[in-house]
Amino acid sequence: MPLCILEDQHQFILGFNTMWESVDAEAIKPLVDHVMEKFPTLDTLGTDKGFCSPEVYSYLSSKLALAAIPRRRVVFGGEGTAGVGGVCASLQSTTWY
Repeated sequence: MPLCILEDQHQFILGFNTMWESVDAEAIKPLVDHVMEKFPTLDTLGTDKGFCSPEVYSYLSSKLALAAIPRRRVVFGGEGTAGVGGVCASLQSTTWY
């Protein structure tokens, strides 16, 4: 069963959402809303690369003090050149792969 799980820094599960017919970007919004009702002091959230989209980043940024979303890795052209693209490229100066 595909799940979206939100944990704290001690790996205590704060909330979860099943993702039978949704993708990461669709599953995070109701989950964050639900968890923030129970834990209003939640102010930082880190996700995996599947959540890297303009709408998710703007949504999380409006709700939280810090939204840490790794950038997606995109390979440009040939010759093994790699670059980082997408809207999440400006989130961190450190390249996450």
